[in-house]
Amino acid sequence: MGTLSTTSELVTSTWGDNGLFFRHQDMAEDLEIMPEWKPYTPYYTAPSTATYFKEAAKELANGTFNKVASACPFAYLWQ
Repeated sequence: MGTLSTTSELVTSTWGDNGLFFRHQDMAEDLEIMPEWKPYTPYYTAPSTATYFKEAAKELANGTFNKVASACPFAYLWQ
C-alpha cells in the first residue's frame, strides 16, 4: 500500500523492538470496511485438486503432458 524510505542510518530502540508492530490481515476484512475497493481488488481462486488431476489426465491421454527432467518425481506438479 506504500513505500517506506529512510533518509538516515537505522538505529535500534526499545520502542521499535517492543512497541512497533505491523499487523497483516485478510484482505476480505479490509473489503468489509471499504467495499468501494472491491472493483480494484484482484481475486485468485485456486483450482481444486480434482480439477487439476482431471486436466492432467486429459493431457496424458492426448499426449500433450510435458514431463520435467528432474530428480524429483513430483516436479511435474510445479510446471
